[in-house]
Amino acid sequence: MSTLIAFQAVALALLAVLVVGLLRSHAEIVRTLHRLGAGIGDSIGDSIGHSGTAAQPLGMGPTRKVPSATATVGVDLAGTGPDGQPVEVEVRRPGTDTLVAFLSSTCGTCTEFWRALRRPPADLGLPAGTRLVVVTKDPGEEDRAGIALLAPTDHPVVMSSAAWSAYGVPVTPYFLHVDGATGEIVGQGSGRSWEQVASLLGRAVGDAAMRAGARRQVAESEADIDRLLLAAGIGPGDPRLYPDQEREE
Repeated sequence: MSTLIAFQAVALALLAVLVVGLLRSHAEIVRTLHRLGAGIGDSIGDSIGHSGTAAQPLGMGPTRKVPSATATVGVDLAGTGPDGQPVEVEVRRPGTDTLVAFLSSTCGTCTEFWRALRRPPADLGLPAGTRLVVVTKDPGEEDRAGIALLAPTDHPVVMSSAAWSAYGVPVTPYFLHVDGATGEIVGQGSGRSWEQVASLLGRAVGDAAMRAGARRQVAESEADIDRLLLAAGIGPGDPRLYPDQEREE
């Protein structure tokens, strides 16, 4: 009996050593993969971002990490329409934001978006004050007739490879949200369905509105304080505003 117990103890000890070795090996593999960048951004659900230093991916559900476009400020969109006529869209337009959709007739994922964008504008779920502009590459790189069949009737379509280069569009489909008041790109990324794009865009616009409201409240509070100080005869530079300096003197 004691021999059996001793044998089991030795077996358990050997098993423990084996498990520890496997765990160490697994940890080293994970660290190596992390250094190589594997597994970073692979999960679904990168969200529409707003720019801190640069706009983060709209990231509307890609299955891989999508690089951001290189531009941080919107540029006007100029090219031709599917009918061959010149088209120009100014993106800096106070009171109206622009959602630029970069699509292609040869992109499989784009098919869902072309279909969705043919709905009535009211059914797209765009935030109030936001318009949609579709941009494809030049007729020399796209099938003009194919684009004419796919193009929505209620939104401008600009065929312009120059726009793709100016914005540094990394993949297709790709979406850029341009603030009409400042011309800044405040959100960007890719996605797999229009519903996903519209939902996350609306959420991001709502977040931005809340931040803008908070900034206005702070500014209004500061203005109220200034008015109260002036009413009390305390103006800019008044020594009573700097009690620490008075104590030092």
